[in-house]
Amino acid sequence: MVALVLAALILRPVMVANSLRNEMLEFIEGPFSEQRLREWAARHAATLKCDGTTCEADATVYNWPLHVFGLAPETRFNAEIDTNHGNLAQTVLNLSNISYSDKPKGAATMLLVHFTRDGDTESKVGAHGVHVGQEPIGKLPTVVYSVDLNAAPHNLALAYDINVWCLARIGGCTGPQQAPEVWTLRRRK
Repeated sequence: MVALVLAALILRPVMVANSLRNEMLEFIEGPFSEQRLREWAARHAATLKCDGTTCEADATVYNWPLHVFGLAPETRFNAEIDTNHGNLAQTVLNLSNISYSDKPKGAATMLLVHFTRDGDTESKVGAHGVHVGQEPIGKLPTVVYSVDLNAAPHNLALAYDINVWCLARIGGCTGPQQAPEVWTLRRRK
């Protein structure tokens, strides 16, 4: 019975993160009212900040059972929704096990989808609707993958291809394990 309870506690963050990611896959370009964002935030115990015409909701899940028992570094999964003037502006999925205690260690993956089709997004993500960024030399391994709605379907799909099982992996995940296909796009240093 104890093993079953522990397994449920360990797998709960994975299931919540998977549900958040799958829900974000359903979002489409266009209206996303503040009321709808408030409902999403309440449903996922997310923080919500609105400032005039922009709103941001951020839900966080982490692997507290594995971390508490010392079986993995603390790993956080964030799902964020940003709106502007009542329209969906961007979604963000972030997975990180970066720790600055003692010696800095870990890695982070951030996947962004820009839902606006104005000239701003092209400058952010490039002519093909895709941009891959990474950490400066000497910093912990990080990848930031941004796409807009003009990107090829495969490239758009990569923006949701984050490994939520990192929340249940004993020992944690290296950067390439967090989003394998996205990490292959990084420049080697």
